[in-house]
Amino acid sequence: EAVAVLEEHIPPGAIVVCGAGHFWSWVNKGLTGRGGRTFLYCLGFGSIGQALPVAVGAAVGSPGRPVVVVDGDSSILMHVAELDTAARRGVDLLAFVLDDDAMGAELHKLRLRQVPDDAALVPTPRLDLVADGLGAHGVVVRDVEHLRAELSARTEGGVHLVDAKVSRSVVDVSSVMGNEVR
Repeated sequence: EAVAVLEEHIPPGAIVVCGAGHFWSWVNKGLTGRGGRTFLYCLGFGSIGQALPVAVGAAVGSPGRPVVVVDGDSSILMHVAELDTAARRGVDLLAFVLDDDAMGAELHKLRLRQVPDDAALVPTPRLDLVADGLGAHGVVVRDVEHLRAELSARTEGGVHLVDAKVSRSVVDVSSVMGNEVR
């Protein structure tokens, strides 16, 4: 549902950057190229944490084009200080975080193998406050109506982080099984 709402609010001509993790399959299935969007996927070697720096680079390198980065909570934390770079540069950047308070792909892979999953449970700090402290605007949303209202109210320009709390009980098996799917 969160990705469907995001799809409705991505501006025409946007550069959309997607990170790697459990969430990415919904992004891949749910966002379209309508309105002349350009997509950059940061999935190389399954490395997480690359999407925000790539998005800041895309925004700096393409002034005048809005940039939307979609990433997971653990991924965004790896380079969250880049929100400061984006804010200082005055770019138009929406950071959309699908936040399950875990390393989602790892969590579900451990559960599928019936292995203890506590190492993958990583409570997320208040990303809205971190964003505010770095010169961006941050908000936490916990339901679809609040998400729709926040994205509708966003004006172009500036750095905006939406920490969308999602359930870790929703699993896309295709994103965690890999070669094990038969």
